[in-house]
Amino acid sequence: MRRLAALLILFWSFPVRSLPITGDPDAAKTVEKVIAALGGEEGLKKRRNIHIEQTASQEIPGKEGNTLKVTAAIWQKGDKRRLEQRVGSMPGAPTVIIYDGKNLSILLNDSLRDPGATLRKAFEAGKKREDLWWDCLKKPLKVKSLGRRKIRKKELILLEVTHPDGDKTVVGVDPKTYLPLYMKYKALQPYTGKEVWWEQWQIDFRPVKEADNLVFPKKLEMFQEGRKVWTAETVKVETLKDIPDTLFGEDRPVD
Repeated sequence: MRRLAALLILFWSFPVRSLPITGDPDAAKTVEKVIAALGGEEGLKKRRNIHIEQTASQEIPGKEGNTLKVTAAIWQKGDKRRLEQRVGSMPGAPTVIIYDGKNLSILLNDSLRDPGATLRKAFEAGKKREDLWWDCLKKPLKVKSLGRRKIRKKELILLEVTHPDGDKTVVGVDPKTYLPLYMKYKALQPYTGKEVWWEQWQIDFRPVKEADNLVFPKKLEMFQEGRKVWTAETVKVETLKDIPDTLFGEDRPVD
């Protein structure tokens, strides 16, 4: 914990350039502190060239209380994404979701397929939240302070962020470390197409040597309409300088 605090003090000493965000000045100051706690602009750039491995439990849709064990590998290069998921010990190739910066595809049995409009919109909603702090450096987001509130017994500084398309995200920030612990937003459920409330928690941030000592959450939880549907444990994080573009268009999984 002392090491984490020392790193955050160092990050806060980094200058944060003028942001294009508008709205509540106090909320804008909190955004600046969050960006600094995440490593400043340089830290956010490094987070956009990264490889992450996770183990997870996912609730089976329509069968509350039953879960699937999932292993996942994620690569990100700027706006591009590649997600490989394998359920349990099932044989064969994993399911691969590829976003090449413009188009979203699913790789199944060595064949790229169109995921359909519902999954595409659900992916875009999630990507928007993954990119939120980077977008604060690049896009005219509007921020509003909602004060402090306890959610699941955790005191948070709450902000409401309005994206350029009018979509909104509520963000919960730790008042001690200024790390972003919580998000709430409305988006499509990928299986049903119904618009639902999502809540995301990032838990137990730690500095990671292989990721330039940037801090990352050890655990992530996702709730749908107040019910936990996804829990992930991060087992590996590494920042990468060179990620081949072929990774976001190959016709086979990564070995």
